[in-house]
Amino acid sequence: MGGMARRYPLTSSQREFWFEQQLYPELPLYSIGGYVDLPGVIHPALFQQAVNLLIYKHDNLRIQLLAETDEDGVPYQQILNTLEVTVLVQDVSQAPDPVAAAQDWMQHRFCTPFVLTGQPLFRYDLIKLADDHYDWLLQYHHLINQNFGQFLVIN
Repeated sequence: MGGMARRYPLTSSQREFWFEQQLYPELPLYSIGGYVDLPGVIHPALFQQAVNLLIYKHDNLRIQLLAETDEDGVPYQQILNTLEVTVLVQDVSQAPDPVAAAQDWMQHRFCTPFVLTGQPLFRYDLIKLADDHYDWLLQYHHLINQNFGQFLVIN
């Protein structure tokens, strides 16, 4: 993963999200995000580098929950000094209807709950519709990104 950092308690709003997620661990209650249509040729290796630069520039993307908890059983969080992720590339270009296949795949992926401890609380996936057309799925757990925060990250 990345370099270790100091631990911090969750904020009051993060605690609320965390407690609610514990009640329904199989549901993606606090998954937020969307996708960006990227017409044109994308080089996945360069895209991967760009994503890791984005992570480097935004502390909220390097937040991870720890297994260590406070007296209430609520995990602490840390902001890793470094974190690199692998962008999943899903190729639907051979499907009869690549756009529909991409939408189905993104819907399924978006409904997959996050592992809350020791893992990134976001996902950046690249979906290949054609050699010159991709979608970028941006998914965050509400613990690290408020509704408008995703737009600040990609701007």
